[in-house]
Parts: sequence; structure tokens; C-alpha cells
Amino acid sequence: MINTTQKLRIIKSLVWDYHIQGDRLLEVLLGLRAKEGPFDQGKIFLRALERLPWHDILEVMGKKRIMQLLTPEQISKLRFPEQRRRYERIRKILQGEPVSLSGWDPQHRETYRRTLFYLTGGTALSRHYSPVRYSDDLDFFVNRDPMFSNWAERLYSELEIESRRGSFAVLFDRVVRYEDYIQLFVEQQSIYDIGLKKNILGLV
Repeated sequence: MINTTQKLRIIKSLVWDYHIQGDRLLEVLLGLRAKEGPFDQGKIFLRALERLPWHDILEVMGKKRIMQLLTPEQISKLRFPEQRRRYERIRKILQGEPVSLSGWDPQHRETYRRTLFYLTGGTALSRHYSPVRYSDDLDFFVNRDPMFSNWAERLYSELEIESRRGSFAVLFDRVVRYEDYIQLFVEQQSIYDIGLKKNILGLV
């Protein structure tokens, strides 16, 4: 949780090219003031989506306010397709709507579904209990499966394919491989840790 001074610093970074008071602009963003300079709530929220990290927006506005403002119409105004896809995904998570396994084509999604891995850890908790809980790693387990190495190799190969397509980059110099555990990192705008693990106790 950040304090008011920190919130104002974030807000001012959005309008460094305008002579606008940060506290007034924060009031606009929170719906306490109709307009400040050329910015109403919709315009300053759109600028925040385009220019601020997601967790800064969350800290400044709070989940409830974002859920009200992050509409399909607002998302459609974003300039870059990648941002539109990202915030549509976030909108669905916040609203409890179904989210696709990935952005891959149906063939790759079906390959993924045929594996026996299941998602655990902080990201799984975030998806089920609190969509705004920060987690940057994906932990997949499979129970007492002698085919673990084969399943892991298949997923690893799929990530390599997508890496060559430019969807993201696999950081091959950081790959860790053991008999019952594989860890690798992929990078897009941030670095994500993916762990593939065999649950030798057979516990779900």
C-alpha cells in the first residue's frame, strides 16, 4: 500500500508536459472531480493504462474503481494491439470471466490440454482468490507420472517454438533441469519463472 505522496508522484508522471496540480488530477481519476485541464476521468485513466505499470494503477486507484472503468469500450481506445489484448485479459480476470489458456492457436492449446500438469502456487491462488495478487511465476505439477520427462520436454519444445515466432524469449542461459524438476524463464515485458515439477508424494 502506498501513501498519498507516492500516489501524487505517480499521477504527476502522467502529465509532466502539463501545468496541472497532481492532487486535483488524482481527484478526477477517483471520480471526485469532473475535470482538470483537458482531462476528464476517462482520458486520464486511458493515459494511465498506456503509460503506467499495472501495479501502479492498482495502487493508485484500487480494484473496485478499476473494475468500473476498465470496460471494453475503454480498452478499444488503447493505441497498441498488445495493450488491448493485455487489458482485455485483465478485465476478464477482474470480472470473473473465462480466460483462454494462452494466446496460442487451437492446435497448441490442445497439445497443452493433453498434458497432465496442473497449476499450483501463487499464480493459481491469484486466479482463484484475488486477481490482483502479484505473482510472476507459474508452477506446474504432475502426480507420480513416469512420463514426467516426456511431458516436460513437450512443453519445453512448445515454448521454444513460440520463442522463435517472437511471442516471447526463452532465457536459455537460465534453464535448470533435473530428473523431476525443470525451471525456465521467459521474457516479454517482464521475466516470468516457469517451474515444471513432479509431485513424488502423489498429493493433489
